Amino acid sequence: MWRSENGNITLTGTTRKVFREGAASLCWSLKHGGPLELGVRAFDVLERGPQVVLLERVVRAALLTEEEPPELHAAVEAAFVACFLGYRDQIMVPLEDPDEEDPTQDDILADLRRVAREVDLGWVPEDDAELDTDQWTRFLIELAERFMWDSDYAMGEAFDKLSPEEAAERHERMSIGDDYFSWRPPAVPEDQIEAIRERTLAVLNADAGPEALTVWSEEQLQEVARQSMDDLDVLGRIVMPLRGREPIAQWHRVPRALDVLRRDRLGGHRVVVSPQGSEDCLFQLDIDGDGTTRVLSYEPTEVVIDREANLLRLTLLDADRF
Repeated sequence: MWRSENGNITLTGTTRKVFREGAASLCWSLKHGGPLELGVRAFDVLERGPQVVLLERVVRAALLTEEEPPELHAAVEAAFVACFLGYRDQIMVPLEDPDEEDPTQDDILADLRRVAREVDLGWVPEDDAELDTDQWTRFLIELAERFMWDSDYAMGEAFDKLSPEEAAERHERMSIGDDYFSWRPPAVPEDQIEAIRERTLAVLNADAGPEALTVWSEEQLQEVARQSMDDLDVLGRIVMPLRGREPIAQWHRVPRALDVLRRDRLGGHRVVVSPQGSEDCLFQLDIDGDGTTRVLSYEPTEVVIDREANLLRLTLLDADRF
């Protein structure tokens, strides 16, 4: 559980979803780079390894009732805030190109307005055409701080400017430990960092539930094949349920990271999904005129056809090569 001003809690409702998807975004980013710089100083100053360790700690605390609350230090609380800020890209990416339609944007803004009502935050930017990163950063930080003991984590820079005597006096006056700002998680060998990151992602995936998997009947798939593949809504319907996993890109970017092409084939249809600008195929779905469906699958795509249930289950897995 997580230690908040109102006692030990786990996140619920839409707040939990925003936290979870923001944390998943950070996990993805930390696989391919790092350390991250999100604008939360106590987290930004850490190397990649400590960032991964802290993300696991706060994710488990915020989502699992059986988890003991971590001791609060600036770095721990900053990691909690960082998980909310991980959701910022999902807001801002569509706004950077407002002329390009993004089928996920309405859902994202609806979630944020819903969470603002759930926690009585008092405000949420309404006119997305005039938003900037600073406004959304402030919104997400204020949301995170509703579930924190306090906001002392953000005062580290001010303490750095104090003499040792002044800092000690300030620590005592604020009832915070001498190591509150200096504490760091125990060092972890480099070869264990990826396992910790994967464990964290497993918790997030489990919490995301069945929405992380696309399940369509063959009738639905045929309908998709008949629609124009230039329509981003169609692609969105294919990949939107991948939230919480590690698709080819963060889930909100997938509509612009993949090309979907349709070609008539012997009275039927062919749907090909490939990385943008590449001829490499992730998966190919052939639907013949008689309704026969064949799936040609490539790494890193897992496709399972359940003929008895008349379902096709498609999961796009992590793809380092893209």
